[in-house]
Amino acid sequence: MPKNFYNVEVNNMLSKSLIRAKFFAMFIHICLSLLIFAAIVAWMLLKLYPSFYFSMSGGWQGLMLMAGVDVVIGPLITLLVFNPHKKRREVISDLLIIAVVQFAALGYGIHTVYQERPKLVVIYNTSSAAVLNAREVTEDEQLAKVDLNQLSRLEGIPIAGLHVRGTTKSYDAIQQSLDMVEQADKLSRQTAANNTPQVQAELVNLEKQHGKLYVLSMMGKYTGAYIVLDKDFNFVAKLGEEYI
Repeated sequence: MPKNFYNVEVNNMLSKSLIRAKFFAMFIHICLSLLIFAAIVAWMLLKLYPSFYFSMSGGWQGLMLMAGVDVVIGPLITLLVFNPHKKRREVISDLLIIAVVQFAALGYGIHTVYQERPKLVVIYNTSSAAVLNAREVTEDEQLAKVDLNQLSRLEGIPIAGLHVRGTTKSYDAIQQSLDMVEQADKLSRQTAANNTPQVQAELVNLEKQHGKLYVLSMMGKYTGAYIVLDKDFNFVAKLGEEYI
């Protein structure tokens, strides 16, 4: 057979071997990345964005950012760069560079989701409530001085009522803000009855099960919802969530 035929066959075999090696390296990278990603997911769900805050305050958006960096981009770079035919030192150098780039991007993503995590729920005298993130709390001079450890918590996040007395603002525990809670409950129920009959029907069913309930119309970074609390201000349900 012609010599060129053998050369073509050898090149094809080398090409197939290289492709298999590249995809195997990417597979290993994906497995390692998924382990890291699983740890990040657990951390976000249990510590940073617990309960209903996950959807309201950007937990899903944070996860997509982490997944893009950790599970997609890193392994794709490995697929493109990895070459087992290089010298061992060059292969190690390539993998180290990929690891540094990926961890740098991952660090930026983790810093972002940490700064945007829910830090404080505030009930306003306008009968609405809002979830403030850590960055907003830190940047507000007065909020930064509030001892959050002295406040009761709603699903792990401190909650307070904002009282304005002249030019003075104070953030008081929810137990000391019963008038604001009752006002918010009254207006939230009116809004639900006028705009979302389904939410109103669900409230009726919940009150049959739990007795007296409070309803807060709460706004997060990405969505708004009716948050239902029992008489002791424990979380009962999230109703009528919609994107802002």
